[in-house]
Amino acid sequence: MNSKLKTVLLHILIWVVLICLPFYFTSKTLIDFHPAKDFHALIHFIISNILLIIVFYVNYFFLIPKLLFQKKYMLYFVICIFLFFFLFKSPMWITDLFTPRRPMMRPDENAVKMFPMLFSNSILMYISVFVSSIALRMNSRLQQIENFKYNTQLNNLRAQINPHFLFNTLNSIYSVTIKKAPEAADMVEKLAEMMRFTLKESQSDFVSLQNEITYIQNYIELQKIRLDDNVKIWFHVEGDLKSFRIAPLLLIPFVENAFKYGVNSEEDSKIDIQIKVQKNVLMVFVQNNKVSLDHSMIEKNGVGIENTLKRLDLIYPHQHQCAITETENEFTVNLTITLS
Repeated sequence: MNSKLKTVLLHILIWVVLICLPFYFTSKTLIDFHPAKDFHALIHFIISNILLIIVFYVNYFFLIPKLLFQKKYMLYFVICIFLFFFLFKSPMWITDLFTPRRPMMRPDENAVKMFPMLFSNSILMYISVFVSSIALRMNSRLQQIENFKYNTQLNNLRAQINPHFLFNTLNSIYSVTIKKAPEAADMVEKLAEMMRFTLKESQSDFVSLQNEITYIQNYIELQKIRLDDNVKIWFHVEGDLKSFRIAPLLLIPFVENAFKYGVNSEEDSKIDIQIKVQKNVLMVFVQNNKVSLDHSMIEKNGVGIENTLKRLDLIYPHQHQCAITETENEFTVNLTITLS
């Protein structure tokens, strides 16, 4: 059974439980007002449930991600109170539009006794709708993050230290070793740090921003080894890196993309990478000029910017902005993330 079908069945099950819930807690004094025995009550029952479904999915698709997940608790609470009174009063008003108004009469003793029960049932339904929609939304979000995390980890293991890159690096290390052993040792150490980060630290949900930037720096230094002098690389880091954490391997795809599509040994190539932390905001700027490429030689197993943007949406919803611009000569990424 695929995940979409499971989700649909779960929603159906929840609505069966929610609709049946008031009948389970209803007093025997309400039997005479059962919807099947009263057309007016039946219309009221149908409209009430339609409005509950609408409120459920307004909460599920809008209020939870836009307010609750963004920690706008006061605004969320105020809207919840408004929706409660809306759900409590509006079914009666709407019902009167579809069915003849009942003649005004003094409420009998049973009706007076029933009001607390009806009010408590309304509260029960309202709370159940909101709790279930929050639970479903959080479960869906956690599943998305877990699935994406699993797929990303596999792709990272295949892509960030891929065989082609290792082959070129090791060949370069071999060449340097013949002439300058100290440089070779430093290169091997950088490569070992990258492999250690990819295989161990990247399995965590969050890592030190300092370690993430060190990984990028090592990647750039190792790339420089195999590149010709006509490739100009600027790499600048500024700000407090030790006080913050970030999702692992989140920034490297933008850097990798610059080297993948912005380097040609027969053309002047420029790559500009700037990373800055200001207060709790991380700013990343990556720019490369566009060069002629043999697309058959480009690695196809990278994580890719598209998947990285999906990760950003899942891990930092409404806490990031990513502007990607492409001109005839340049490809530019401007990314900002508000870090916790």
